[in-house]
Amino acid sequence: MKQAPTLHSLLPAYRRYLESLCHANSTVNTYVQEARSFSRFASQRSSPCPHTVKVTDLDAWQRAMIGSARIKLTTVVTRMRQLHAFFKYLFEGSFIQRSPFTGFPLPHLPRVLPRDVLTSAEVNLLLETPDQRTNAGRRDHLILELLYATGLRVSELCCLDISDINLLPSRARQMRQGRQRSCGASGKTDRDQDRQAHRGQSFAPCLNAGEGPPAFRHMARASNLSKDG
Repeated sequence: MKQAPTLHSLLPAYRRYLESLCHANSTVNTYVQEARSFSRFASQRSSPCPHTVKVTDLDAWQRAMIGSARIKLTTVVTRMRQLHAFFKYLFEGSFIQRSPFTGFPLPHLPRVLPRDVLTSAEVNLLLETPDQRTNAGRRDHLILELLYATGLRVSELCCLDISDINLLPSRARQMRQGRQRSCGASGKTDRDQDRQAHRGQSFAPCLNAGEGPPAFRHMARASNLSKDG
């Protein structure tokens, strides 16, 4: 009778899977280390195989980390999500029929605002600082609006071309980590358009040089900005 694989015996295959996703070596090592640490813990609780792990084992593992004075809550959240990824791999690889994480409440950090947050009045004052009677002022106002509305990084904004702007759905297209994504005024990405861009399909027609508001026309005639303007 074929013996069921243990959590520990599946770690090499899990490492190869993570490497196939082109993760950084440090990320792969961290995820595998978390899976290895839990496999030892589960073995001590007589749950060495994937199908023998229960919700109570996950709860005990989480409580053990929370009870440790050396482990911060942020670390607990990160490690539980890393472990969740391991069991997702086991489920998708048909090593288990049901993940013990199904219905298990993952820990969440309380959402807090940064200490130095601008008020609405301060944001409006900042946006109205450029003199919009000039082309340069309209350009600077547009830059501030884009940064504030989409959450773009300065380097990403500097790489935008006029062909990346589509006024009809109010979206901008930019590259991040080698992949295209589409940003709207809400700062959220359109997943469908992102997938189309990644497959090489076209977006909706974007602006050509000379079209759109004066600020866009001014930027269309200029070369890409630098971080220094």
